[in-house]
Amino acid sequence: QGIRSTYRAIERAMVAGSNESKLIRSGAHLAVVEISDEDESDNTIKNDPQALLSLVGEKFEGQKNFLFNSIITMPGDLDCRNTYGARYGERLSVMTALTSGVMGSVCASDYAGQVTGIAEKVKAMAQSFTLSCTPIAAHGIEILRNGVAVTDPFTLDGVKLIFNQPVEPGDYKLKYHCLK
Repeated sequence: QGIRSTYRAIERAMVAGSNESKLIRSGAHLAVVEISDEDESDNTIKNDPQALLSLVGEKFEGQKNFLFNSIITMPGDLDCRNTYGARYGERLSVMTALTSGVMGSVCASDYAGQVTGIAEKVKAMAQSFTLSCTPIAAHGIEILRNGVAVTDPFTLDGVKLIFNQPVEPGDYKLKYHCLK
């Protein structure tokens, strides 16, 4: 239950002084890699991809760069499901798509390409931010670094704001509007 485990780790990170609060810090990127031949086995809010994304957005005020990657029984891969993959990773697939992560097959004979893809995505996190929801383009996005407006060019990919170049270190604040 990778989504649930991540949800619980974020909840625990909210407790000052907890081990998780030392691991999942403001200003640090968060990348999760889930490897499973099944999907989430429970049906609670803590197993819901959108609820996890909302929790990360709330906990870190929309400022946490979050990437969820999964190596799973890919939905629709009947050959995999009938051999090594017990159940399709439907919710894991949704979670991965929401954060623009890498999705690979648990039935691959070699994980090297998938792991390399995940490593490249983690490296690219230095030039992106994960938003808590898809912003309304007409309202624009205001980006501040140390209180000063940033005008560096960027693109949007779902809830990912991606700069063309790695961002300068600093305290970033993003302001945007979403439909909720």
